[in-house]
Order: sequence, then structure tokens, then C-alpha cells
Amino acid sequence: MIITMKRKELLQLLTPSTEKLYKLSFNLLPDSLQAEQLVIDGINAFLLKEKKAIFNKEFSTQNSSEVQSLKKWVFKSVIKHLCDIGLKRSFQLGPQVTLEYGDDFKKFFSLDATTRLVLTMRFNLSFSVDEISDLLEIPRYGVIEKIHNGRYILTTQLEPENIL
Repeated sequence: MIITMKRKELLQLLTPSTEKLYKLSFNLLPDSLQAEQLVIDGINAFLLKEKKAIFNKEFSTQNSSEVQSLKKWVFKSVIKHLCDIGLKRSFQLGPQVTLEYGDDFKKFFSLDATTRLVLTMRFNLSFSVDEISDLLEIPRYGVIEKIHNGRYILTTQLEPENIL
């Protein structure tokens, strides 16, 4: 059956991804309330900016590959808006954010927001370097540099003499 997407269908596409969106938001803004608000703002920005594309889109509920590609498009689009808002907000809030993490994660959250975002997208969400480059609108070499430098900083802190 071919249907035109309505708000209900959109929410069904987004619901399985909300936990991933929240984790990404929390790694960008390590405060529960700020992270929740960022997810809400990212979805709202997606709805406002992509309104025509969303609600005029027809898709077949019986074609699983079409549904999967639509889910992927919605997820990536929401992430793009979430990242745009989140990076601006992280720079604005800076030290005002109440950090809710243990000492184990202190080094991760001491990295700059863009590096944390790139590492999360690469290793938690399994995005390719090219996908991250497109979503964040930074050059491919910049993504590779952030991955390399972020991993280097994190792994040097895990050496035995630094653990004790």
C-alpha cells in the first residue's frame, strides 16, 4: 500500500532511533536536560525545514527496502540538524553546562565538542568518514584528523602509569 507520510508515520520512523539521538546529544552536551532539549530541537528543526519533503513523500509500507532507506534519510537529516544546533549551543554554553559524568569520562569530555561528536558518530553510530564529512560539512581530512587526534589523546591516558 502506498501512503503519504503523516506525522504519525514520521514518529514511527524516528522512535527506534531516539536512544541513539540522545546518546549523541549527551556526548555533545553532557547534561541530561540539555541533551533532551537538543534532541527535541533537532527533531523540530528537521520538521520545520524539511516539511514539504516529508509530508509530500509517498512510500510503500510493503517495500521494506524503501522503508529502510526512508528511515536512514530521516535519521541522518535529524542528526544533521541536531549537530548544527548542538555545536552552536556547546560553544555558547561552554563551562555553564553541568557535567554529569564520572572521573572515567573526564578525558573524553575534555575534548572539544566537534571531536567528541566525530568520535561518537564514527564509533557509536558507525558512520563512515564521508558520511560524517557530509553531515558536519567539514572536509574529509578534517574528520580523519579529529578521529586520529581524539583517539591519540584518549589512548595516551590509558597507559598503565596513568591508571595508577
